Amino acid sequence: LFVYYAFLSTVSLLGFNMSPFWHVLFLLDFFRSKGGRLVTASVVLGGPNLLRTFWLGIVMLLCFAFASYSFFSNTVNDHQQVCRTPFQCVEKHVMDSMTGDLTTVLGDDLGVFMFPSMVAWADSYHTFRAWFVFLSLILWVYLLQGIIQGQIIDAFAEMRNNAQALQEDLEQKCFVSSVDRFIFNAFPGEWEKRRGGKYVYNYLLFFVHLLQKDSEEMDGLDNAVFCQFQEDDIEFFPINTFVARERQARARGSRGVDDLVRFLAEDVSRMESELKAEIRGLKQTVQQLVAENQGPERLSSLAELS
Repeated sequence: LFVYYAFLSTVSLLGFNMSPFWHVLFLLDFFRSKGGRLVTASVVLGGPNLLRTFWLGIVMLLCFAFASYSFFSNTVNDHQQVCRTPFQCVEKHVMDSMTGDLTTVLGDDLGVFMFPSMVAWADSYHTFRAWFVFLSLILWVYLLQGIIQGQIIDAFAEMRNNAQALQEDLEQKCFVSSVDRFIFNAFPGEWEKRRGGKYVYNYLLFFVHLLQKDSEEMDGLDNAVFCQFQEDDIEFFPINTFVARERQARARGSRGVDDLVRFLAEDVSRMESELKAEIRGLKQTVQQLVAENQGPERLSSLAELS
Protein backbone atom coordinates (compact mmCIF):
# COMPACT_ATOMS: atom_id res chain seq x y z
CA LEU A 1 0.00 0.00 0.00
CA PHE A 2 2.89 2.37 0.74
CA VAL A 3 4.39 1.66 -2.69
CA TYR A 4 1.05 2.39 -4.33
CA TYR A 5 0.68 5.77 -2.62
CA ALA A 6 4.30 6.57 -3.38
CA PHE A 7 3.59 5.83 -7.06
CA LEU A 8 0.57 8.16 -7.05
CA SER A 9 2.60 10.89 -5.38
CA THR A 10 5.37 10.54 -7.96
CA VAL A 11 2.86 10.70 -10.83
CA SER A 12 1.30 13.81 -9.29
CA LEU A 13 4.67 15.56 -9.05
CA LEU A 14 5.53 14.60 -12.64
CA GLY A 15 2.16 15.96 -13.78
CA PHE A 16 2.73 19.33 -12.11
CA ASN A 17 6.38 19.73 -13.09
CA MET A 18 6.66 18.07 -16.51
CA SER A 19 3.38 17.41 -18.29
CA PRO A 20 -0.28 17.12 -17.22
CA PHE A 21 -0.55 13.95 -19.33
CA TRP A 22 1.10 12.09 -16.45
CA HIS A 23 -2.20 12.51 -14.59
CA VAL A 24 -3.73 9.98 -16.98
CA LEU A 25 -2.06 7.28 -14.88
CA PHE A 26 -4.49 8.10 -12.09
CA LEU A 27 -7.10 6.25 -14.12
CA LEU A 28 -5.34 3.05 -13.08
CA ASP A 29 -6.96 3.56 -9.71
CA PHE A 30 -10.10 2.12 -11.32
CA PHE A 31 -8.66 -1.35 -10.85
CA ARG A 32 -8.90 -0.89 -7.09
CA SER A 33 -12.69 -0.62 -7.32
CA LYS A 34 -15.01 -3.62 -7.23
CA GLY A 35 -15.56 -3.57 -10.98
CA GLY A 36 -11.86 -3.23 -11.70
CA ARG A 37 -10.98 -6.11 -9.40
CA LEU A 38 -13.66 -8.23 -11.07
CA VAL A 39 -12.23 -7.56 -14.53
CA THR A 40 -8.69 -8.22 -13.33
CA ALA A 41 -9.73 -11.47 -11.65
CA SER A 42 -11.49 -12.65 -14.82
CA VAL A 43 -8.41 -11.93 -16.93
CA VAL A 44 -6.17 -13.74 -14.44
CA LEU A 45 -8.53 -16.70 -14.28
CA GLY A 46 -8.85 -17.04 -18.03
CA GLY A 47 -5.34 -15.78 -18.75
CA PRO A 48 -3.69 -19.11 -19.73
CA ASN A 49 -6.43 -20.00 -22.23
CA LEU A 50 -6.49 -16.45 -23.57
CA LEU A 51 -2.74 -16.46 -24.14
CA ARG A 52 -2.84 -19.81 -25.93
CA THR A 53 -5.66 -18.68 -28.19
CA PHE A 54 -3.98 -15.32 -28.84
CA TRP A 55 -0.69 -16.94 -29.82
CA LEU A 56 -2.58 -19.33 -32.11
CA GLY A 57 -4.21 -16.31 -33.75
CA ILE A 58 -0.87 -14.51 -34.15
CA VAL A 59 0.72 -17.58 -35.75
CA MET A 60 -2.22 -17.92 -38.12
CA LEU A 61 -2.07 -14.22 -39.06
CA LEU A 62 1.66 -14.47 -39.69
CA CYS A 63 1.14 -17.44 -41.98
CA PHE A 64 -1.51 -15.56 -43.96
CA ALA A 65 0.65 -12.42 -43.97
CA PHE A 66 3.66 -14.20 -45.48
CA ALA A 67 1.40 -15.92 -48.00
CA SER A 68 -0.11 -12.54 -48.88
CA TYR A 69 3.34 -11.07 -49.44
CA SER A 70 4.40 -14.05 -51.53
CA PHE A 71 1.36 -14.09 -53.87
CA PHE A 72 -0.16 -10.59 -53.87
CA SER A 73 2.57 -8.06 -53.02
CA ASN A 74 3.28 -7.09 -56.64
CA THR A 75 -0.35 -6.45 -57.45
CA VAL A 76 -0.96 -4.44 -54.28
CA ASN A 77 2.18 -2.33 -54.72
CA ASP A 78 1.24 -1.53 -58.29
CA HIS A 79 -1.99 0.07 -57.05
CA GLN A 80 -1.42 1.34 -53.51
CA GLN A 81 2.28 1.34 -52.65
CA VAL A 82 1.49 0.24 -49.07
CA CYS A 83 4.67 -1.75 -48.43
CA ARG A 84 8.07 -2.42 -49.93
CA THR A 85 9.81 -4.94 -47.68
CA PRO A 86 8.61 -8.30 -46.25
CA PHE A 87 8.56 -6.78 -42.78
CA GLN A 88 6.36 -3.87 -43.93
CA CYS A 89 3.92 -6.10 -45.79
CA VAL A 90 3.65 -8.67 -43.00
CA GLU A 91 3.18 -5.98 -40.35
CA LYS A 92 0.56 -4.20 -42.50
CA HIS A 93 -1.35 -7.43 -43.05
CA VAL A 94 -1.32 -8.35 -39.34
CA MET A 95 -2.43 -4.88 -38.21
CA ASP A 96 -5.22 -4.67 -40.79
CA SER A 97 -6.34 -8.21 -39.99
CA MET A 98 -6.88 -7.16 -36.38
CA THR A 99 -9.67 -4.86 -37.60
CA GLY A 100 -11.03 -7.39 -40.08
CA ASP A 101 -10.29 -5.15 -43.10
CA LEU A 102 -7.85 -6.51 -45.69
CA THR A 103 -8.77 -4.14 -48.50
CA THR A 104 -5.67 -2.04 -47.84
CA VAL A 105 -3.32 -4.93 -48.51
CA LEU A 106 -5.36 -7.01 -50.96
CA GLY A 107 -7.53 -4.42 -52.73
CA ASP A 108 -7.15 -2.19 -55.75
CA ASP A 109 -6.28 1.48 -55.90
CA LEU A 110 -9.71 2.42 -54.51
CA GLY A 111 -9.25 0.21 -51.48
CA VAL A 112 -11.85 -2.34 -52.56
CA PHE A 113 -11.61 -5.69 -54.23
CA MET A 114 -11.68 -5.84 -57.98
CA PHE A 115 -14.90 -7.00 -59.55
CA PRO A 116 -14.71 -10.80 -59.84
CA SER A 117 -15.01 -12.65 -63.09
CA MET A 118 -18.21 -14.22 -64.31
CA VAL A 119 -17.06 -17.75 -63.43
CA ALA A 120 -14.38 -19.01 -61.05
CA TRP A 121 -12.22 -20.68 -63.70
CA ALA A 122 -12.14 -17.63 -65.96
CA ASP A 123 -9.75 -15.75 -63.64
CA SER A 124 -8.09 -18.15 -61.22
CA TYR A 125 -5.88 -15.43 -59.71
CA HIS A 126 -8.74 -13.30 -58.44
CA THR A 127 -10.69 -16.39 -57.40
CA PHE A 128 -7.75 -17.57 -55.35
CA ARG A 129 -7.38 -14.12 -53.77
CA ALA A 130 -11.08 -13.99 -52.89
CA TRP A 131 -10.96 -17.37 -51.17
CA PHE A 132 -7.73 -16.39 -49.44
CA VAL A 133 -9.35 -13.28 -47.95
CA PHE A 134 -12.51 -15.20 -47.09
CA LEU A 135 -10.61 -17.93 -45.25
CA SER A 136 -8.47 -15.40 -43.38
CA LEU A 137 -11.49 -13.41 -42.20
CA ILE A 138 -13.42 -16.54 -41.20
CA LEU A 139 -10.58 -17.98 -39.11
CA TRP A 140 -9.63 -14.75 -37.35
CA VAL A 141 -12.77 -12.59 -37.13
CA TYR A 142 -15.43 -15.25 -36.68
CA LEU A 143 -13.56 -18.12 -35.03
CA LEU A 144 -10.54 -16.96 -33.02
CA GLN A 145 -11.98 -13.62 -31.93
CA GLY A 146 -15.20 -15.39 -30.95
CA ILE A 147 -13.23 -17.96 -28.99
CA ILE A 148 -11.34 -15.23 -27.13
CA GLN A 149 -14.55 -13.39 -26.26
CA GLY A 150 -16.17 -16.66 -25.21
CA GLN A 151 -13.25 -17.47 -22.91
CA ILE A 152 -13.61 -14.08 -21.21
CA ILE A 153 -17.34 -14.69 -20.74
CA ASP A 154 -16.62 -18.19 -19.41
CA ALA A 155 -14.17 -16.72 -16.92
CA PHE A 156 -16.86 -14.36 -15.61
CA ALA A 157 -19.34 -17.25 -15.44
CA GLU A 158 -16.86 -19.44 -13.57
CA MET A 159 -16.18 -16.66 -11.07
CA ARG A 160 -19.91 -16.17 -10.55
CA ASN A 161 -20.47 -19.91 -10.09
CA ASN A 162 -17.59 -20.14 -7.61
CA ALA A 163 -18.98 -17.21 -5.63
CA GLN A 164 -22.46 -18.76 -5.59
CA ALA A 165 -21.09 -22.17 -4.56
CA LEU A 166 -19.09 -20.55 -1.76
CA GLN A 167 -22.13 -18.62 -0.54
CA GLU A 168 -24.31 -21.74 -0.64
CA ASP A 169 -21.66 -23.69 1.24
CA LEU A 170 -21.49 -21.00 3.93
CA GLU A 171 -25.29 -21.12 4.25
CA GLN A 172 -25.39 -24.91 4.56
CA LYS A 173 -22.22 -25.82 6.48
CA CYS A 174 -20.01 -24.43 9.19
CA PHE A 175 -16.96 -22.80 7.62
CA VAL A 176 -14.62 -24.13 10.33
CA SER A 177 -15.91 -27.62 11.16
CA SER A 178 -17.76 -28.45 7.88
CA VAL A 179 -20.69 -29.72 9.95
CA ASP A 180 -24.04 -29.58 8.16
CA ARG A 181 -26.46 -26.96 9.44
CA PHE A 182 -29.20 -29.55 10.10
CA ILE A 183 -27.03 -31.17 12.78
CA PHE A 184 -27.08 -27.86 14.66
CA ASN A 185 -30.87 -28.09 14.99
CA ALA A 186 -30.34 -30.24 18.08
CA PHE A 187 -28.21 -27.45 19.60
CA PRO A 188 -30.23 -24.21 19.80
CA GLY A 189 -28.27 -21.06 19.09
CA GLU A 190 -25.16 -22.82 17.73
CA TRP A 191 -25.94 -22.35 14.01
CA GLU A 192 -26.71 -18.64 14.44
CA LYS A 193 -23.13 -18.20 15.68
CA ARG A 194 -21.73 -19.81 12.53
CA ARG A 195 -24.08 -18.66 9.74
CA GLY A 196 -22.20 -17.14 6.83
CA GLY A 197 -18.78 -18.06 8.25
CA LYS A 198 -18.99 -15.61 11.16
CA TYR A 199 -17.37 -18.06 13.58
CA VAL A 200 -14.08 -17.95 11.68
CA TYR A 201 -13.35 -14.48 13.09
CA ASN A 202 -12.94 -16.04 16.53
CA TYR A 203 -10.12 -18.19 15.17
CA LEU A 204 -8.53 -15.19 13.46
CA LEU A 205 -8.57 -13.28 16.72
CA PHE A 206 -7.05 -16.30 18.47
CA PHE A 207 -4.26 -16.52 15.87
CA VAL A 208 -3.54 -12.81 16.20
CA HIS A 209 -3.46 -13.26 19.98
CA LEU A 210 -0.93 -16.07 19.65
CA LEU A 211 1.27 -14.08 17.27
CA GLN A 212 1.36 -11.13 19.63
CA LYS A 213 1.75 -13.17 22.80
CA ASP A 214 5.15 -13.80 24.34
CA SER A 215 6.19 -17.44 24.07
CA GLU A 216 7.08 -17.49 27.77
CA GLU A 217 3.50 -16.58 28.68
CA MET A 218 1.90 -19.34 26.62
CA ASP A 219 0.27 -22.29 28.31
CA GLY A 220 0.20 -25.83 26.96
CA LEU A 221 -2.76 -25.27 24.66
CA ASP A 222 -1.40 -22.02 23.26
CA ASN A 223 2.00 -23.54 22.62
CA ALA A 224 0.57 -26.64 20.90
CA VAL A 225 -1.69 -24.60 18.60
CA PHE A 226 1.08 -22.10 17.87
CA CYS A 227 3.51 -24.86 16.85
CA GLN A 228 0.94 -26.47 14.55
CA PHE A 229 0.10 -23.07 13.12
CA GLN A 230 3.76 -22.45 12.28
CA GLU A 231 3.99 -25.86 10.57
CA ASP A 232 0.75 -25.33 8.55
CA ASP A 233 -0.83 -28.21 10.46
CA ILE A 234 -4.64 -28.00 10.76
CA GLU A 235 -5.18 -30.86 13.20
CA PHE A 236 -6.23 -28.38 15.90
CA PHE A 237 -9.32 -27.40 13.87
CA PRO A 238 -12.51 -29.16 15.07
CA ILE A 239 -13.28 -30.96 11.81
CA ASN A 240 -16.75 -32.60 11.85
CA THR A 241 -17.27 -31.73 15.50
CA PHE A 242 -17.88 -28.80 17.84
CA VAL A 243 -17.83 -28.13 21.58
CA ALA A 244 -21.57 -28.55 22.23
CA ARG A 245 -21.57 -31.88 20.44
CA GLU A 246 -18.61 -33.17 22.43
CA ARG A 247 -20.23 -32.06 25.69
CA GLN A 248 -23.38 -33.96 24.79
CA ALA A 249 -21.37 -37.08 23.95
CA ARG A 250 -19.51 -36.90 27.25
CA ALA A 251 -22.77 -36.40 29.14
CA ARG A 252 -24.28 -39.42 27.46
CA GLY A 253 -21.20 -41.46 28.26
CA SER A 254 -21.28 -40.48 31.95
CA ARG A 255 -24.97 -41.29 32.16
CA GLY A 256 -24.28 -44.72 30.70
CA VAL A 257 -21.66 -45.49 33.35
CA ASP A 258 -23.98 -44.29 36.12
CA ASP A 259 -26.78 -46.49 34.82
CA LEU A 260 -24.44 -49.51 34.74
CA VAL A 261 -23.32 -48.91 38.32
CA ARG A 262 -26.93 -48.56 39.41
CA PHE A 263 -27.96 -51.80 37.68
CA LEU A 264 -25.05 -53.69 39.26
CA ALA A 265 -25.95 -52.31 42.67
CA GLU A 266 -29.55 -53.40 42.24
CA ASP A 267 -28.45 -56.91 41.19
CA VAL A 268 -26.14 -57.21 44.21
CA SER A 269 -28.90 -55.98 46.52
CA ARG A 270 -31.37 -58.45 45.08
CA MET A 271 -28.94 -61.37 45.38
CA GLU A 272 -28.17 -60.34 48.97
CA SER A 273 -31.89 -60.29 49.83
CA GLU A 274 -32.43 -63.72 48.30
CA LEU A 275 -29.43 -65.12 50.19
CA LYS A 276 -30.67 -63.70 53.47
CA ALA A 277 -34.11 -65.25 52.85
CA GLU A 278 -32.59 -68.65 52.23
CA ILE A 279 -30.47 -68.40 55.38
CA ARG A 280 -33.57 -67.51 57.45
CA GLY A 281 -35.45 -70.46 55.97
CA LEU A 282 -32.59 -72.80 56.83
CA LYS A 283 -32.45 -71.53 60.40
CA GLN A 284 -36.15 -72.12 60.82
CA THR A 285 -35.80 -75.67 59.52
CA VAL A 286 -32.99 -76.40 61.97
CA GLN A 287 -34.99 -74.99 64.87
CA GLN A 288 -37.99 -77.15 63.98
CA LEU A 289 -35.84 -80.27 63.84
CA VAL A 290 -34.35 -79.53 67.23
CA ALA A 291 -37.80 -78.90 68.69
CA GLU A 292 -39.12 -82.21 67.41
CA ASN A 293 -36.18 -84.08 68.91
CA GLN A 294 -35.26 -85.54 65.60
CA GLY A 295 -31.64 -85.84 66.69
CA PRO A 296 -28.43 -85.94 64.81
CA GLU A 297 -29.62 -88.71 62.51
CA ARG A 298 -32.21 -86.46 60.92
CA LEU A 299 -29.67 -83.68 60.52
CA SER A 300 -27.17 -86.02 58.86
CA SER A 301 -29.83 -87.27 56.44
CA LEU A 302 -30.74 -83.69 55.53
CA ALA A 303 -27.06 -82.90 55.00
CA GLU A 304 -26.70 -85.92 52.68
CA LEU A 305 -29.77 -84.87 50.68
CA SER A 306 -28.48 -81.34 50.31
